[in-house]
Amino acid sequence: MLKQRNNHEAGSSKNLDELKQDLQIDIHDLYFQRLLEQEEALSLLKIASEAKNIDELCELERKFYDSDAFFVRRNGESVDEFIEIENFKIFFDKIIDNVEVSNWKEKIILLLEKINQSYIQDYHEILIKSWLAKFLEQVYQSYITENIDIQIFGNQLQIILAEFAPKLPAFLKTAGGIDLERRKPSFIESVDGTMERFYKIEELEDILEDLTDGIIVGGSMSYGPFFNIRKSLDETGSSDIDLIIILKEDKLDASLWNKLQNSDIISEGEKDIFFERMKKFRDLFKKGEADVFSQKFSIQGTDFDVSIHFFAPSIFDKMTDRDFGGDLSANKDKVATIRDYKAKEFPHKVCAQQNFLGEKYEYSVPPQRQVDGGVIVELPSYIIQNQHFYPGIYQNLISPCFSISYDRTGNTSKRVAKFKDTMEKRLQEEMGEQPRAELLKSHIRYRIFSPELFKKYQQ
Repeated sequence: MLKQRNNHEAGSSKNLDELKQDLQIDIHDLYFQRLLEQEEALSLLKIASEAKNIDELCELERKFYDSDAFFVRRNGESVDEFIEIENFKIFFDKIIDNVEVSNWKEKIILLLEKINQSYIQDYHEILIKSWLAKFLEQVYQSYITENIDIQIFGNQLQIILAEFAPKLPAFLKTAGGIDLERRKPSFIESVDGTMERFYKIEELEDILEDLTDGIIVGGSMSYGPFFNIRKSLDETGSSDIDLIIILKEDKLDASLWNKLQNSDIISEGEKDIFFERMKKFRDLFKKGEADVFSQKFSIQGTDFDVSIHFFAPSIFDKMTDRDFGGDLSANKDKVATIRDYKAKEFPHKVCAQQNFLGEKYEYSVPPQRQVDGGVIVELPSYIIQNQHFYPGIYQNLISPCFSISYDRTGNTSKRVAKFKDTMEKRLQEEMGEQPRAELLKSHIRYRIFSPELFKKYQQ
């Protein structure tokens, strides 16, 4: 089932809350993998949350890990809180059906009122938060589709949540511990942080639309809007915006970037550094010494940064279609790399990329070449080892959600669609040998994805 934890060692080195969190993560993993039914997962989460000391928790761990059939239903009895959460999900499914700009406000008020009236416990948090995030993402997409200013959506949402906040369960307003070295934000925090970033993405689109062929939103703003987005409330920091910009070589000229020159989205000092590095990258690219140009900007007036990775169409094509597709078809061991011109040295010695089973391939980062304005670092573009495919760093940035923010000609959408099809075809091939292979497991942060995201990619 899972590797058994050494209870004695865990108990001696971790406190009760940390042990609870470890066990809850494992329970969620099994739920995501559909090895536990929702009622079973909720029962286990409830027992874990109620443990009063380490001995009780270790006893639960022993039963959980040692048994191949740890059934938590008690003689078929129904438990009130499970009936309540199931009723809420039925209610939610009706509410979210046909949600659009004209009716979302009435629908979310009904949802929040239902939450306030229901018998909802803190171990329901991940489900409630996931369902609400799905609802809000659908509303956001309806505003984009109808070309309506999302600031209107954000302002109305802020008013509604402010009205309901005092009555909402505490778990929707307080952070939920640490996972993958990041604090898990509360629902309220994540909503606020998500809208702030959507506003800035629109501002960046306006600045870049005359230059770029396409803008792809990656990272947590792609896989976790309204769910995973953190504000800067502790040492784990806030969630960045991650963008891939498709930019032709002839656009690497500062004289063409008038909108950025006249914008106050970043400081004058950062603009100067950016344009100097752009000039250097243009030379490196022409000489065939660098493939990608990466730059991190501090967004003025906010607590977050934007990391932008500039790809020439030919380089993006190699990573998502031409070379990539050919190497997958050949299916021979290969570590394809991409040379990234970064402002600062890449901080990691190893990139632990994952295959469709969640297994890691540890790519050792070679010595980084010092150049004017930064370094050139070789990063994994994609990896094929022992008949398994491991997405590279920038493939992980656009997979699994493939969120395209801007596309001038439609070519970016076509490239991304082809990449998605290639990924899905490869997944089906590997599932022939390993039925438990899943697309989401190939992402290095899949453990923090929402249940609704898992559901979407398992349908």
